Amino acid sequence: YNNLPAVSIYTKANLFKYQTENDVAIYFADSETSKSIANNSAGQKIPYSSPPGAYVRDDGMVVVGYNQTEILPTKKLKLLGAHNQQNVCAAVTAAWQVTQNVEAIAKTLKSFKGLEHRLELVREVGEIKFYDDSFGTTPETAIVAMQAIEQPKVLILGGSDKGALFEELTDKVIKQDARHVIAIGKTGPAIAALLRQKGYDKITEDLESMPKIVKEAKRQAKKGDAVLLSTGCASFGLFKDYKDRGDQFNQVVQE
Repeated sequence: YNNLPAVSIYTKANLFKYQTENDVAIYFADSETSKSIANNSAGQKIPYSSPPGAYVRDDGMVVVGYNQTEILPTKKLKLLGAHNQQNVCAAVTAAWQVTQNVEAIAKTLKSFKGLEHRLELVREVGEIKFYDDSFGTTPETAIVAMQAIEQPKVLILGGSDKGALFEELTDKVIKQDARHVIAIGKTGPAIAALLRQKGYDKITEDLESMPKIVKEAKRQAKKGDAVLLSTGCASFGLFKDYKDRGDQFNQVVQE
């Protein structure tokens, strides 16, 4: 929220501008921009990630309200990453305004797998987990995906060029000490060059089909690692779109 462009902030503010006193505005407590947007509302303002909305307690339990009604531990969520825990807190806060049925809310959260091609665990093969995050097509989403998976990673990065900058992405690759990077597509050489400038040389380039990409990823990974398809780029060129890229990845991993 703090990095939203002005036009996006204006658009989101309009969602709250026309609320009445009978409405509810739910906002992210840790974002000044989110608070500012919610202040456009005439309705009741309720934060999440802070009471009385839902938040993650220090013991990893999702709770809601000043009395800390327990919903479920974060370890029972199928969704990965701190950003998804924030999303869960937003959803619980909204649902809580309609029903205080803890069992129903917890059951939904435990069963929800998220969007297709968004940090989706395809399968585990030889103690290596393969994750499909083809839905993420910007460097920022790739960074979030990398941070959500704690174990050592083989990263598949690159795709078609839509003018994105890769400085921060390559910094995060190095900071996380990724096991290996497979750089693909038109932006692959630029990503590889930036990594090498920063002293990182565990890179494979020039693979032009998903079977070759997955085979190389599996070869570079060690037991306990994750292979993450989160390219930080659009998919055009080697693939029709992000769905085609994700579907091909899923198919090859399943095979």
